[in-house]
Amino acid sequence: MSLSGDAMIEDTTLVKACVKGDSRAQKALFEKFAPKMFAVCLRYIGDFDEAQDTLQDGFIKVFNKLSDFKNEGVLEGWIRRIIVNTCLDSIRKNHKTKFNTSISEVEYQLEYIDTSFQNLELEELMNLVQSMPNGYRVVFNMFAIEGYTHKEIGEKLGINENTSKSQYLRARSFLRERLKKLEWKEKTV
Repeated sequence: MSLSGDAMIEDTTLVKACVKGDSRAQKALFEKFAPKMFAVCLRYIGDFDEAQDTLQDGFIKVFNKLSDFKNEGVLEGWIRRIIVNTCLDSIRKNHKTKFNTSISEVEYQLEYIDTSFQNLELEELMNLVQSMPNGYRVVFNMFAIEGYTHKEIGEKLGINENTSKSQYLRARSFLRERLKKLEWKEKTV
C-alpha cells in the first residue's frame, strides 16, 4: 500500500475518532495539521498573534464540521479550505480591507515573467508576502498560492473581478520593487 493510502486510512481513523469525541484523536489531528495551517494563517493575516487566534478559530470550525467530511477528497485540503475561509472572515471583520480598482497603472510594469523568486529563501519570501498591504496580500495568497480564480476571489471578498486582478497586479509590483531593493542591498554588502 502506498504512503498516501496509509495517510488516508490514518486520516479516516482520526476523523471517526474525533467525531466520537476522542480528545486524543482531536489532539493528534490538530498536531498533524496545525503547523501547515498556521503557515496559511500567517500568509493571510500577517500578524503572528492574530494568525494564532485565527488558527484556533479555524480548528474550532473544523471540529464542529468534521462530521460533514465525507472522505471524498483529501482531509488536508478540506481543512485548508476552512482555514482560508476563517482567515478571510477575520480580515473582513478586523481589517476592513480597502481594495483599489485601477488595473492600468500597474499593468505596464508586468511585461516579463518574474524569475527573481528563484534565488530567494522561503523565509525571505514569506516576510515579503507578510509585509504587503492587506488587500494585496489577501488576493496574492488566494490567486497565486491557493489557486482561486479572480472571479472566485471577487465572490468570496465581495469585490469586482477586475479589482481582484488589480490587487494581484499591485501585489506582484510590490514584490518586484522589494526584490529590487534586496538585490541592491546584496550587491552593496
